[in-house]
Amino acid sequence: SATNSYNVAMGHDAGRAISTGINNTLIGGLAGDALTDADNNVAVGLNALGSDRKGSSSTAVGVSALANQDFASSTVSSNTAVGTSSGLSTTTGTANTYIGVETGYANQTGSSNTFIGRSCGIAATGSSNTFIGRSSGSQMTSGSNNTILGRFQGNSGGLDMRTVSNHIILSDGAANPRARHNGSTWRFSANDFGSALEFDGSQ
Repeated sequence: SATNSYNVAMGHDAGRAISTGINNTLIGGLAGDALTDADNNVAVGLNALGSDRKGSSSTAVGVSALANQDFASSTVSSNTAVGTSSGLSTTTGTANTYIGVETGYANQTGSSNTFIGRSCGIAATGSSNTFIGRSSGSQMTSGSNNTILGRFQGNSGGLDMRTVSNHIILSDGAANPRARHNGSTWRFSANDFGSALEFDGSQ
């Protein structure tokens, strides 16, 4: 039948509660064990996607990846978490991509974030942030609509960005910020942002 079909569950209590969900692949102890009416999920690892009831189209790979995501009504979550404890605290956020151990660890309800690199965005709770690089944005907390390329964590080199929104930061491999855009002005620095060069784009 079309109900409760094309599901694969391997591991202690993996997928044990599925009633009408379809197309789920759940591998590992307690993987997807609370899912009931949910479709198109992939959970691989102990307790991966272990709390969700009705979220669909999630991918959780790694021990406790998306372990606390939980939708009480049918929702296409579109969350992807790859790495141990990636997206661990996410509850109802959607369209997030976490790649790396502990990426997006603290985010609960923020949506549309992309964090790539170990511990990337580990404390961030906002939405529409893009952090790329090991520990990139790891000190960022409540801000949204930020982009960080490189290992800048959020507060170094005379630049404290921990709670700001709508910024672009370019940093080097040593986590030093080299360029910042705040929505209107670029600032560039070879050393410390206290003496950075500003450029507003005018001729």
